[in-house]
Amino acid sequence: AMLSALRGRLVGEMTGDLEKVGASLAPHFQVRSYPNQGMVADDREGMLAILSMAFTAGIYKAMWVDWTRLMVDGNIIAGDGKLRMVMPRAIVQQMHPDAAVDEGSTYLVSSPVAIFIDFDGGLMAREVIYTDPSATEVRKLEPGELVEGGWS
Repeated sequence: AMLSALRGRLVGEMTGDLEKVGASLAPHFQVRSYPNQGMVADDREGMLAILSMAFTAGIYKAMWVDWTRLMVDGNIIAGDGKLRMVMPRAIVQQMHPDAAVDEGSTYLVSSPVAIFIDFDGGLMAREVIYTDPSATEVRKLEPGELVEGGWS
């Protein structure tokens, strides 16, 4: 049930389906990201508001995690890998001002990530995300280039 909830959440985030994301979260869901880059919510509605804003603003065109390890123990899922986001130039420039970006281009942004998720009744109750901005890679995508990865 926990892996199914995680998959539903990630598929919802990849496709912009807030209903699917919300179905995987407990009402008291909390999220914190470190270093703090704005991913802080104290309930399900707060998380859905963050994602709604991200979808509306076009912060990413696609997002997925290439897992290196994914473990389930009791009511906890822990994993690490690379968080990958396909992003427009304007957002990359805001998030990574030192990256050389071209007008009108799209970029693959890859960051090491570790995620810990606590579950309550089969729903996500708490998530802690650690990233390393100093190890983030930004690569320009060629027009029409397909990026491999994500859930199958």
